[in-house]
Amino acid sequence: MQQIRQDLSRTVIFASACLLGLVTAGTGAWAMYREMRPQELGISSLDRVLAMTEAAELPALSIMSQNNALLDCTTALDAMQSLAMMYSTVEARAEVAPKCLAMADRLVAQSPSNAYAWYVGAQASAMLEDWDGFNRRLAMSWRAGPTEQWIGELRVALAEDNYDRLDAQTIAANEADLHMLVLSLHGIRAIAARYVADPGFRERITAIVEIMPAESQQRFVANVRRFANGRARS
Repeated sequence: MQQIRQDLSRTVIFASACLLGLVTAGTGAWAMYREMRPQELGISSLDRVLAMTEAAELPALSIMSQNNALLDCTTALDAMQSLAMMYSTVEARAEVAPKCLAMADRLVAQSPSNAYAWYVGAQASAMLEDWDGFNRRLAMSWRAGPTEQWIGELRVALAEDNYDRLDAQTIAANEADLHMLVLSLHGIRAIAARYVADPGFRERITAIVEIMPAESQQRFVANVRRFANGRARS
C-alpha cells in the first residue's frame, strides 16, 4: 500500500510539473504574440493606428511596446494635415483621434504615471476639440512627468499651438515646462527656435528668462541669435 501511495504521489508531481510547463510555455507564446502583434497591423504608423480595435485590450504588454504604439499615435496625429492624409478617406481621418484617445486612456488607467500616455490623450483631445479633456490630460502629463524633458518639449509645442484654449492650471504647467527647457542644453534650442518663429510666444518666454541667472539669459540669447541667423541664411 505504501508503495502504491508513493507511485501515485510521483505521478501527481510529474503531471503537475508537465502542466506547469505547458502553462508557462503557453503564457510565454501569448505574451510574445501580444508584443509582436502591433507591428503586424501595418507598415506605417497611420496603418497601425487605423488597424487598432476599440476593444479594451492593450496593444502590448511591455512599456517599450506600449510607448511604440503611443508613438504611432503621435506620428499619425501630427500627420493629420499632411498631403497623405488629405488623400485618405474621410472615415480614415475621423478614426485616428478617437482610437488614439481610447488607447491612451486605457494605458493611463493601467499606469497613471505614464506621462507620455497622458500627453497623447491630450493631443487626441485637441484634435477632437475636447478642450476640457485636453487641459485635464495635459496637466496630468505634467504631474506625472514634470522633469521628463523630451515629453516637456512635446507638451510645450502642443500647449503653445493651442494657447488660447489653456486653463489656469495648464498655463502654470506650461510655464514650469518652459522654465525646465530653458535651463537644459537641448530644450533651450527648441524654445529658441519657437521664439524666432512665433512672435506671440516671445513675450511669455521673455518674462520667464529675464528672472533667471545671467548665465542662463546669455545662453538663451545666443541660441536665439543662432536660429535667427540660420533662418535668415535659408
